[in-house]
Amino acid sequence: MDLSNFHILNEAYVKKVGNEQLNLKPMGTGPYRLVEWIKEDHITLEAIEDYYLGEAKIKKVTFRPITNPAPRTAALLTGKMGCRTVA
Repeated sequence: MDLSNFHILNEAYVKKVGNEQLNLKPMGTGPYRLVEWIKEDHITLEAIEDYYLGEAKIKKVTFRPITNPAPRTAALLTGKMGCRTVA
């Protein structure tokens, strides 16, 4: 799945702030809140404890975009990239 093409947005928020502000301070819907965003480095999300459909099983997730194949492979082989469960 390509997450860059998957967006769930609050329509009222987008209409209120516009696309430019949305790109600087994104807001969506779901069981996670944005904790940290370092442009071109990583995005960290944290589970919302009182989410109406129940708390997510994965408590914290960090996405790191590595677009160059060589560093991406090196990160995967050295354990700096991959799936880890955080309780």
